[in-house]
Amino acid sequence: MKTYRGETRRVLYANAGAAILSGAVVPFGSMIGIAVTDIAASTGSGMVEVEGRHNLAATALDVWAQGDLLYWNTSTKKLTTTAQSLIAGHAATAKATLIATADVLLARTALNASVADSVVVGAITGSDSSLGIAGIAGSSGGGGAVAIVGGAGDSGAGGATSLTGGAGSAAVGGASSVVGGAGGAASGGGVASLTGGAGGTTSGIGGAASVTGGAGTGTGAGGATTIAGGASGTGSIGNGGAVAINGGAATSTAGTGGAITITAGVGTTTGLGGAVTTVSGAGGNTTTGTGAAGGAIATTSGVGGNATTSGTGGAGGAIAITTGAGGTTATGTAGASGALTLATGVGGAASGTDGDGGAAGAIAITGGVGGAAAGAATCVGGAGSAVTITAGAGGAANASGNTSGAGGSIILAAGAAGASSGGTVGVAGMIRTQSRMSSMATVTAKTTAATLTIAELLTGILTGTHTVGATQAYTLPTGTYMSAGCACGDGEGFEWSLINLSAAAADSITVTAGADHTIVGPAIVISVHSSTGGAITSQGVSSSRWYSRKTTANTWVTYRLG
Repeated sequence: MKTYRGETRRVLYANAGAAILSGAVVPFGSMIGIAVTDIAASTGSGMVEVEGRHNLAATALDVWAQGDLLYWNTSTKKLTTTAQSLIAGHAATAKATLIATADVLLARTALNASVADSVVVGAITGSDSSLGIAGIAGSSGGGGAVAIVGGAGDSGAGGATSLTGGAGSAAVGGASSVVGGAGGAASGGGVASLTGGAGGTTSGIGGAASVTGGAGTGTGAGGATTIAGGASGTGSIGNGGAVAINGGAATSTAGTGGAITITAGVGTTTGLGGAVTTVSGAGGNTTTGTGAAGGAIATTSGVGGNATTSGTGGAGGAIAITTGAGGTTATGTAGASGALTLATGVGGAASGTDGDGGAAGAIAITGGVGGAAAGAATCVGGAGSAVTITAGAGGAANASGNTSGAGGSIILAAGAAGASSGGTVGVAGMIRTQSRMSSMATVTAKTTAATLTIAELLTGILTGTHTVGATQAYTLPTGTYMSAGCACGDGEGFEWSLINLSAAAADSITVTAGADHTIVGPAIVISVHSSTGGAITSQGVSSSRWYSRKTTANTWVTYRLG
């Protein structure tokens, strides 16, 4: 037989290391052998037995059964059941604890070849630049599945399963990919799932599933984590794949559904915290018709639970958009809380000579409609929800001599008319209110001459009732006090009214101005005496309207309107 090259029990071993004594264990490749004779150092060679039953030193505390896989520990130079890089073979007999030697049936070949059935090994390492684990290809049915499953725990945690790319030396680390198989000509691609393990049968918590970018080192940024739906096919109607992040449903009698939290990373030292950005997809372009609208962003809270009997239905879930709190400080100035901006997109520009620009998107804040009453005549429909816009309160002054912070302003500004380069200028937007009802602070009542405060003017209505028989002077605050008490910008101001309720004709009110404050118009407010009757005279009327306007820093002008 021309192919025969000799027995397989022994192989010739070329020694490149220290001298080897007869009977000594000789590690090579991923297996071991036993020296048949002494082998000289460096350049010696000799026969090494790679089959048969041999008695070798064993790890005393290890316990194994007959047939268990054994490894050779090159550090302790003993047999062990703990996975190592060298496979010794299988246990010829069972071994109890504190036994220092054991018989092993040497493994003639490393367990790294293709096998037709299952195999139990401690580690699988590629012998070249790649290591592939592939299910068998299907002939007329589905391809073979590949399962990597951590071992079940008996009294401890189940075994972990890790998919880790190799570490790079002078280049990037190896990639790790979980990819569903490609579909057939008209079939969907295979699903790729990342699912935490199910909880125990009584009340165990389900295992978490985490997708985490790698940590950066030194000044390197952390790795990004991207969850992206698959691109559609190149046909005319295929949609891109959706991305869904769903909290787990509660199936218990009173359990809460799983929360969904998207949190940007925390900055360190002077680094900014990471941004959270939600961006809808851009609309498709067209060369002739109308371009497609950009994708909508919808944030919808959950529907309240139904009451199937006479109970009360659950409230719908709230939606809260809250900016981050400002950072604290011991002696400096604390950081401002984050701004909240609701801005619609800019209308599209017309690039052609005859095109019309697109309208900017609208912002609608609408309270919910009250529920209808469908029962008896005595039932009442639900009230529509209120819409409240409240500016933030100023910070408190917690020590004497400090000044508390100004309350935040609410600014409603209509849009300016668009500019025109030779055409017709558009109409500026308006602020429209459909209800005349408004609230007002307590009316300020005066009975003697006084220097008015900005807080009193801001109540909106002041009254004067005198019995001294002579005009009384009401002095407006100085321009500095006006600016300190009102968060008006230059060119802004407010209206207020002054009503003289004095009975005697002589008890008029004369409005005078403080420093850096000018009055424009009649300054006298007459009484309601029958001789005047509040009639319009050269001095005015008993009810007067005023508008105070800030012109520049700490400088004000108050106009008599009526």
